[in-house]
Amino acid sequence: MGGLPTPDDRDPAPGASPATWRVGIGSLLFATFVFRLSQTRADPDLWGHLRFGDDLLRTGRPVRADTYSYLTGDRPWVNHEWLAEGIMALVYRAGGAPALVGLKVLLGTALIAVLTLHLTRRGLSGLGAALLVAYAMLLVLPGFESLRPQLWTYVLFALLLMLTDRAEEGATGWLWAGVPLFALWANLHGGVLAGIGVVGVWVAAHLAWCERGWRTEAWRVLPPAAGMVLASLANPYGAGLWTFLLGTAVGPRRDISEWRPVELTSVEGAIYLVALAVGIGGLAGSRRPRSPAQVAVFACAAVLPLLARRHAALFAIAGVAVAGEHVADVSVRLARRFCPRGQRPMRDRRAMIGWLLIGQAAVLLWLAAPHFRRVDVDPRVYPARAVALLRASGVEGHLAVFYDWGEYVLWHLGPRIKVSVDGRRETVYSDGIYRENLRFADGTGEWNSLLRSHDTHLVLVPRGLPVWNLMKLEPGWTLLDEDAVSALFGRRDWAPLGRIQAAKPGVSPAPETPRPFP
Repeated sequence: MGGLPTPDDRDPAPGASPATWRVGIGSLLFATFVFRLSQTRADPDLWGHLRFGDDLLRTGRPVRADTYSYLTGDRPWVNHEWLAEGIMALVYRAGGAPALVGLKVLLGTALIAVLTLHLTRRGLSGLGAALLVAYAMLLVLPGFESLRPQLWTYVLFALLLMLTDRAEEGATGWLWAGVPLFALWANLHGGVLAGIGVVGVWVAAHLAWCERGWRTEAWRVLPPAAGMVLASLANPYGAGLWTFLLGTAVGPRRDISEWRPVELTSVEGAIYLVALAVGIGGLAGSRRPRSPAQVAVFACAAVLPLLARRHAALFAIAGVAVAGEHVADVSVRLARRFCPRGQRPMRDRRAMIGWLLIGQAAVLLWLAAPHFRRVDVDPRVYPARAVALLRASGVEGHLAVFYDWGEYVLWHLGPRIKVSVDGRRETVYSDGIYRENLRFADGTGEWNSLLRSHDTHLVLVPRGLPVWNLMKLEPGWTLLDEDAVSALFGRRDWAPLGRIQAAKPGVSPAPETPRPFP
């Protein structure tokens, strides 16, 4: 990250073409981002997001009564991502999987553009801003492996930080733009809770260190801040959304990898530690004025990955927005110290290098084009053959299913086949039912209560899990089908069992190579 140009460091050597150089650097970075962002896999929740979004488009309102599981009972469904799912379903209807990839790239590009424009407005050159954003994206890109509602949070979180930055400069009127932003955010993704937290931290720190009288400043910042918080009530669940989000945010989710703290000894942990050290170093060594309120936001964001690794992206975004200009200031001074102006290499070759970079960017975009054609589904991960068998049999029933497969099954078979659990977790399942499904998959404690306490007809589990072997020993159950991925069991006294057995000869083996979504 060293050697970032600043506005006073752009004078070209004679014969050089700064425009070509800058266009080349910008083109290559843009092409690199597009290449990476367009690589898309189907994660376990993608089928559910599209199914629930399609239900929204069909009914014209968020669905509150679940029809896809036999264990949700009368529990109301708090779908905090309903608008994001509706947009995804609308895009999928319009252009299929390629359109979904396009939406994901559009959101990623919007995030990059917001951060880059912010840094250039703070005085960095386009190259310096691009390099800082490129490093931050190392922590953000894992979230872009699939199209998920949380991608909206990344963009809106960055926009919120831009508004507080403008307010720090004295233009507190910009904060009112946060009111419609929060009204939209509350219906797109539960990350609006992080936005409320940032607003609270910023307002408290801003008033504590404001140069004007704090009462006068309070009248300038508290009304729009309160408007943002109140705007988040503009959702189908009202204050119930707050209750739900607070309940899920403070509870542990150790069974989901992205909700575990970042492992400092991993590659991701190393990137986080370097980003933290660079940010702190920039804030400590910069000659530019530092806002205590923005530093407070940076400090809070730095703690988030230690609570859940999925928050690493928010820290990276906050790091660029708050510490980026200070990191650039320190980097330029170090570059001038170790590489004086007269000794900087290749300044007279920048035009030629610029054209080479433009050529490389064109090649990267050409290589990225196939990524837009489809979203791949790995048949080694999902039970394609078992689902095809159930579809061919035409049976209706209740299926105890592995957590990661719930939404895959309900997309292909629901609501005719109802599942025991899926990725919606606490939005629709009680804690007791969810724990019962975990015990079943892990084969621990009263693992078979899911079979004996509920009207379960079928079981679909991965080969290799403890429950796979336990099911072979469970009285009253029989193995219907098995391949390298999954095993399908049926209850012997369930009448439609014969229809599944009869459908087996017509079902082909699961493919071995990736297949296009869905």
